[in-house]
Amino acid sequence: MRNRMNQKTMRTLTDGLATYTDRNGTTYPPIQIMVDFNIERTGPEGVYLTDQVGITFNASDLSEAGRTGIFVYDCRRFIVEDEIANDGHVITVACMEQT
Repeated sequence: MRNRMNQKTMRTLTDGLATYTDRNGTTYPPIQIMVDFNIERTGPEGVYLTDQVGITFNASDLSEAGRTGIFVYDCRRFIVEDEIANDGHVITVACMEQT
């Protein structure tokens, strides 16, 4: 039931479809993602605004997005730098846009 609820949430809040290519060059079919530009991070100095992009997706669509993996969304490339959150159902990664 939780998986069905997560899929409905992604269909409602999704920004679009993106493909993911891992560090070995394997490209996965398009998945629904949510994109957050200029995410806030917490560090020793407190909360600060970054130029990173947060990409969120269902774990059932893609089990992990490792460092140096690449999301292609709306003709833009986002390189995965770090996993921010993973509750086993929804995963969020911090990315930098490749220009």
